[in-house]
Amino acid sequence: MRTPRIKGTGRSFYHCMSRVVSGEFIFHRNQNNNIFIFLKLMRQLETFLDVKVVTYCVMSNHFHILLEEPDPEDLASLTEDSLIARMEGLYSKQDILTLKNEFRRAREAQDEKRIDHILHRYQRRMGDVSEFMKELKQRFTRNYNKRMNRRGTLWGERFKSVLTQGQEKALATMAAYIDLNPVRAGIVSRPEDYSWSGYGAAVAGHKPAQAGLSRLLDCASQFQGDCQPHSWIKTRQRYRLWLYSEGKEAPTDSEEQQKTKRKGISADHVAREEEREGLMSLTEVLRCRVRYFTDGGAFGDTTFVEEVFSNNRSLFSENRKTGARELKGALWGSLRTLRDLRIRPIG
Repeated sequence: MRTPRIKGTGRSFYHCMSRVVSGEFIFHRNQNNNIFIFLKLMRQLETFLDVKVVTYCVMSNHFHILLEEPDPEDLASLTEDSLIARMEGLYSKQDILTLKNEFRRAREAQDEKRIDHILHRYQRRMGDVSEFMKELKQRFTRNYNKRMNRRGTLWGERFKSVLTQGQEKALATMAAYIDLNPVRAGIVSRPEDYSWSGYGAAVAGHKPAQAGLSRLLDCASQFQGDCQPHSWIKTRQRYRLWLYSEGKEAPTDSEEQQKTKRKGISADHVAREEEREGLMSLTEVLRCRVRYFTDGGAFGDTTFVEEVFSNNRSLFSENRKTGARELKGALWGSLRTLRDLRIRPIG
């Protein structure tokens, strides 16, 4: 039975992820064409659906994206001209011509209801994370199957998502978790050396990636943002310090630990150490596979998680009285999750 997707209200952020069905490394670094096509589709859908990509990471057989879903009340109403403009780049010339002819016939018949129906057909998809993920996966599958003379599904399951608080520590923590994936996997020693991530692309000068990460300053009081648009110049130093602090390599006490430890940023690249205090710090836990980030349902402080619980009360048993659950295995501070994971929350 599928677990219902936890949805936010108003302007919301989601960590979304999906894995290739067979575990095949279709995004391996020597298969750049697949990655280029995937990222191109991602950016085209960002423009068409008005769902913003904050950051992302494409790994060998799976991907992570941190998406911002706008408040529905802030979405602009589509017109014939604005819809056609949005479609360019994502849809074929034939698809656009077909739509133009559909509008033309409705105008000639003076059928305003038909025009409204056409616009509504697309308007209801705007600003929807589920629509974004469905379209991204389906469009890439069709493209990949055609090029590889392949049939069938490409993805192992419906995408996972975790609703993430768009303020304070939660959003910056989730963004760092995504950008640090290639460091934890031992592919690179520094996050900027991995081209197929939001941070790697931003450091390389990719404007959309820079704009995405700059949204962290717009939203996160962790960086003392004032909810106004910021430039990458203002964002890059603060986010880099946060990313390096959260991703530094854990010290090891024995040769056995050296063999089994998760990779991280070496101490040579980090200005200072943090004390362990008996439990893993957020710095250390971000190098691990953390199920709270993929199966926790919602992630943020107590007030945020309780509000999510209240808004989704019907999804839980009548015996459950509160929503926020303390996270185990690390020094999480004020952060809470919606689901209490009992089996290996951190691995």
